[in-house]
Amino acid sequence: MTAVPTARERVVRRLPAAGLTLTFVLLAFVPLTLQTYQIGEWTFAMAFAIAAVGLNTMIADGGLVSLGHNAFFAFGAYTTAWLASHNVSYWQCLFVVAGMSLVLGWLIGPPIVRLGHLNFALLTVGIGFVAPTIAIRLDSVTGGANGEALPAFVAPGWTGLTSVAWLYYMGLLVLLVCLLAIIGLRRSQAGRALRAQRDNSPAAEAFGVQVGRLRCGVFALSVMMAGIGGWLWGIAAGFVAPDSFDSTISIALLAGVVVGGLGLPATAIFAGIFAQFLPSLSSNISPAFGGLVQGAIIVVVLLVARRGVLGTVRQFIVGLGDRVSHGSGDDAAA
Repeated sequence: MTAVPTARERVVRRLPAAGLTLTFVLLAFVPLTLQTYQIGEWTFAMAFAIAAVGLNTMIADGGLVSLGHNAFFAFGAYTTAWLASHNVSYWQCLFVVAGMSLVLGWLIGPPIVRLGHLNFALLTVGIGFVAPTIAIRLDSVTGGANGEALPAFVAPGWTGLTSVAWLYYMGLLVLLVCLLAIIGLRRSQAGRALRAQRDNSPAAEAFGVQVGRLRCGVFALSVMMAGIGGWLWGIAAGFVAPDSFDSTISIALLAGVVVGGLGLPATAIFAGIFAQFLPSLSSNISPAFGGLVQGAIIVVVLLVARRGVLGTVRQFIVGLGDRVSHGSGDDAAA
């Protein structure tokens, strides 16, 4: 006999899907309500959010922390710039960038994931620091310190939208596909095995889980999504240069994922918005101490909401469902 789900269980099951659906509905209205330059800022936020999708999964499910995602973000942007300069359409660039980033992740993953969590994090820090220097040295491909301009993005005439609005919707669609892919992965047998090796690697290996292969896979997937985020960022910016991809991108993405709440699907969107708008918000509060204000905001949020902003909201709603369930039980007993 199948047990009837309690009110709390129903709330817990429906909350992520309901929250994600509502978020995308609200995001769909951005081009309809904001000015052109504001839509551009939200497009940058979508680019960061796409990169955060893979980072969130790698940390929450894989147990690996990367501080070098700015390098993979730059790889996507520079690859897009090079392809576009050779008359490849931006939609075609998307698939090429995704494939090349995935291969890049598989190539550099095996030697670093086997070194342990701490060494993995330190090595990704090195990758993040060296990426701008490599971009400067490869001046024949990247334009060196002067950077490289991308062809102007033009929306198809049948859309009836401005180029900025159409690019935003492209980014929103890609973000949705990435999130659905990750949700499917987390529900699959591979996702369960990934979390098993995160919680207890020796026990997972004893049950036949290929820990090294799984870690390489989630790392490669995260690199691919960072590259796709760079693809969107490069098109929106119209120009790529080494100083646009320093390690602050990696720190902002990591902080956004942690502050948002690890493992929740909507956390990637929160992280994208966090990475894009927190620096300007901090500068508006205190132009002289923008970095200090950012750090203070992060510290205060984590002290107040240890599960992250979205995790705390989820916990509150689940607790509210619990109280409703208990109240209904009391009424039935009376």
